[in-house]
Amino acid sequence: MIHPRPRFSILLSGAHPDTIASVFGQTFEDWELLLIGSVGESDPAVAARIRMFDTTGDHTTAVNRAVAAAAGDFLLILHPGDSLDPDALRRLVRAATDGVDVLYLDETVGPDAGPTSRAEVIRKPDWSPERLRHYNYIGPAVALRTALVQDAGGHRVGFGEAADYDLLLRISERAGQIVHVPTAQFRRAADRQAEPEAAARRAVQDHLDRLGVAATAEAGSDPRFGRIVRRLDPSRLISIVIPTAGQVGTVEGAPRTFVIEAVRSALARTHHQRVEVIVVHDMATPADTISELHDIGGNRLVTLEYDKPFNFSEKCNLGFLKSQGDFVVLLNDDTEVVSDDWLEALVAPLEEADVGLTGAKLLYEDGSIQHGGHLYASGSRPPHPLHAYRWWPDGTGLFGDLIINRECSGVTAACAALRRDVYEQIGGLSEIVPVNFNDVDLSLKVRHVGRRVLWIADCVVKHFESKSRVQSKARDFEIEFLERRWPDSFVRDRYAPWLSYKETVRPHAYKRWER
Repeated sequence: MIHPRPRFSILLSGAHPDTIASVFGQTFEDWELLLIGSVGESDPAVAARIRMFDTTGDHTTAVNRAVAAAAGDFLLILHPGDSLDPDALRRLVRAATDGVDVLYLDETVGPDAGPTSRAEVIRKPDWSPERLRHYNYIGPAVALRTALVQDAGGHRVGFGEAADYDLLLRISERAGQIVHVPTAQFRRAADRQAEPEAAARRAVQDHLDRLGVAATAEAGSDPRFGRIVRRLDPSRLISIVIPTAGQVGTVEGAPRTFVIEAVRSALARTHHQRVEVIVVHDMATPADTISELHDIGGNRLVTLEYDKPFNFSEKCNLGFLKSQGDFVVLLNDDTEVVSDDWLEALVAPLEEADVGLTGAKLLYEDGSIQHGGHLYASGSRPPHPLHAYRWWPDGTGLFGDLIINRECSGVTAACAALRRDVYEQIGGLSEIVPVNFNDVDLSLKVRHVGRRVLWIADCVVKHFESKSRVQSKARDFEIEFLERRWPDSFVRDRYAPWLSYKETVRPHAYKRWER
């Protein structure tokens, strides 16, 4: 069946010659330009293609008059100084298949691109609703289904410069497919500012309230990015599963039994009362270690003996089968929780049915980043998944990545939480990969069944990586398993396209991108 090509209504608030010229320069010509204001004296041929709306009353009223009159299938809102590359609309048309209600482009910021240009190319992630709640990562380079915008009533009064952000949040709640078109065919005006913080947070809070998400939209540590603080239902039973052999090691110059400090810090750093801890321990685990664990955990502690060669996946699965919680947290024994209310931050997002897996921010002993989410775009064969931001100093990250909750390709099972129904649906961790890549496989299975994977910035855990066992390199059969099961998953990372292998291992070379 041949589908008709969509028509675009382009809304521009204020005449700007470069912006108007970019619209008239489109290679796809089925568009109308809705202008708030007047072009003044102009070429009659240009004026004939522009529908002008006067600014009688406030700006929001004028915009909504234009929205109500829009005849295109999609509405593209531009601001004075923005511009479209000649093929921008044509690229959007190619992606506007049945069921698509929102399309957005990558963009450049600054002067015209050229061989000596200093314009920055902004590579955006694929649809990431959690990221959008923290800041408007989509920006103005977005086409919205006109009927949805009209049904939503256009802009709301009182949001000022955050009106587009508020509209995008409202449209996202009722849209079908939201499609990222990964090409920089849009140029943002260099002097465009971020949405005012107070109005942006109010828009996000309204959005959360409409969706029934028990959370508060707050200002973030960086004013460019918000913060979402969720509330965990106190009636939920949370199961923490910790595999261990009861090893002893040295941390910060002092000896410790890893599992004891993992359990102690996990329980001390949460206010949630309904918690059970399932420790799956090797037969060789010292009896006094088990006794001390019971002293710390009391009636919340359950122990389970394991008498086979090391298999992290099987240990976790056995712990899950022993557990009774609504949500299950997988936690390495060589960890120490350092953030208050870590459990609430990690688990509460799972109250949203489409979130299947969450992971923590993991730090090395020296405070640098060990895990900022998985990165599945190493560009190598065989696949070599990476920890994003590994060895970076704990800071803001690129585009706020280290201070916001966000979708990511995967998370490590050193500290991760799943909905119980999702764990059962995907069959838990694959036991044929006992050591490496079981969490990569777990993450991909969660995404395969249509659930989101989130990295949680407010859940901070130190991970004394592999100090409780001999660190092992991935074996050939583990790599082959990953490549055979997920052959197309390691070409382009959907959620951090600005990161590559070199950014991950050489952060000092990319300091200028810290934003």
